[in-house]
Amino acid sequence: MEPTSPHGRPSPSPPLLGPTRSGDDYVLSFATILGKTYRTEKTSTLAPAAWTPVQSPFPGTGGTLTATDLGGASASAIFYRLTVF
Repeated sequence: MEPTSPHGRPSPSPPLLGPTRSGDDYVLSFATILGKTYRTEKTSTLAPAAWTPVQSPFPGTGGTLTATDLGGASASAIFYRLTVF
């Protein structure tokens, strides 16, 4: 479900500030909204996409959070998305 503003319009997604590579890992950094829950997901292909969690869902703090995809940088192709609920 897409978050909406009080006026019924979609709220903008929090900006993804990463990813950055750290050895064989990718670190995903993004701004969060207090009271929202976030889940980072990945897939190796977009046709068709089979999204799997990078980490368990976690609550937004109103600040910047990070999620680390262990071994993600060693994949031949990888795509990430951030879901908010």
